[in-house]
Parts: sequence; C-alpha cells; structure tokens
Amino acid sequence: MIKNSIKSILFFVFVGISITTQAQSEWQIKDEQQQVVIKEKKVACNDDFNGIHKEMVLLQFNNNSNTIVVVSFKKEMWFNNVCSNCDKNSPEHFINFQLNPNETIEATCISNKNISIFSKMLNMKKSELTKYELKDLTVTTVK
Repeated sequence: MIKNSIKSILFFVFVGISITTQAQSEWQIKDEQQQVVIKEKKVACNDDFNGIHKEMVLLQFNNNSNTIVVVSFKKEMWFNNVCSNCDKNSPEHFINFQLNPNETIEATCISNKNISIFSKMLNMKKSELTKYELKDLTVTTVK
C-alpha cells in the first residue's frame, strides 16, 4: 500500500515537472557585444506553497571569448508603458558581474535573480511588463 502511494506521488511530481518544462519558452538572442551573447526567455515561476504565480523574463549571458570580461548595465522596466525606474538610481537595478572565458550564467526562478526581470503576476490582474532595456550595457575585457 505504501509503495503504491509513493509511486503515485512520484508519478504526479514527474508529470508536474514535465508540464512546467513544456510551458517554458526557448532562449532567444536579445543582444551581442564583444563575444558576449545575451539571451532571454519568459517563464512561469510558481510557488504553490505560498500561492505565488508570476511570469519572469530570465536572462542568460554567454562569454564566447577566451578572456575574462566584466558585464554591467542598468535594468530599466516599463509596466503598462510607464517606466517604473528610469529616473531612479537604486542599487538593485545596477548589475555588474564577471564572466570567465567560455562561461555561461543564466537566471532561473530560484537562482541568479539579479539577472531576471519581473513581468507580471499570473493569478492577478495588475500591471504588466511592456518593455525593458539593459541600459548602458558594457562588456569590458579584464587584462
């Protein structure tokens, strides 16, 4: 009886993971600078335990060079066509990180959140991300 319950639970967990994975979009190229390719994709990030269901734009940075680089930019976000932080200088919107040669980093729903962008709540009708920019994007080679 316990074995059947465990099998049932594992089956539903597997099906749930499969559905979430299928619902995610594919990486799309957003920009490229000095052999650093920036990709984006929208995903649903669900925290069923806390009742949080949101859509996020995840970013991925691929350093295709043989040198260490520093990537920096300011995240500017428009919700319902109004920029929410264009005139603000909050440190949370300024991103700066190092990429080793041939290294890739990417945001997920639970990691590298500094390179993700909130899009909208999926279970509420509120404001929605209509545009975002990586303002003053620079890629600098470390010597």
